Amino acid sequence: MAIKIDHIVVGMFQENTYFLIADNNKTVIVDPGGSGHEIVQYLNMNKLTPVMIINTHGHPDHIEANEFIKEKYNIPIYIHPDDADFFEVSFDKSIRDGDEIEFEGEKLRVLHTPGHTMGSVCIIGDGFMLTGDILFAGSIGRTDLGGDMKVMKNTLENKFEDIPGDAVLYPGHGPSTTMGIERQTNPYLQ
Repeated sequence: MAIKIDHIVVGMFQENTYFLIADNNKTVIVDPGGSGHEIVQYLNMNKLTPVMIINTHGHPDHIEANEFIKEKYNIPIYIHPDDADFFEVSFDKSIRDGDEIEFEGEKLRVLHTPGHTMGSVCIIGDGFMLTGDILFAGSIGRTDLGGDMKVMKNTLENKFEDIPGDAVLYPGHGPSTTMGIERQTNPYLQ
């Protein structure tokens, strides 16, 4: 089974809410920001059944619809505890570096990537990585809202060396890219 990845852009910060969709239409929602109604409309229109929410970090533009979606579908919220505590995010399951989240026979691996926030994580699947706000096409996330630039530099230097160049990166804002393109062109990875 291959996971299909789709997204919608939500909220005034133009945040990417991602949908990891299995063959049977069961779906993981990653970073449900903006309006919960927009997300529900997308799910209904595509006949998708959400089974969990994963947050790459705790900033409001990435978690705004968490409670609405959780209550509507009675599904768990996963987040790294460093962000859950800092932002007082309600959550059900802690995710930490190296954890594997089972999803319809696939494994989603958690990579702890502190810097943008102390609890920032990337979610790695077969051929892709959801980067949250740690790494964008040609840029990186800011560090002035609960992050640390020194920690960010360490993450950028040490956390992505095992990611294959053809892995598609899906950031929290802006267009997708690949690890290879970012290694060649992103000034923060030089």
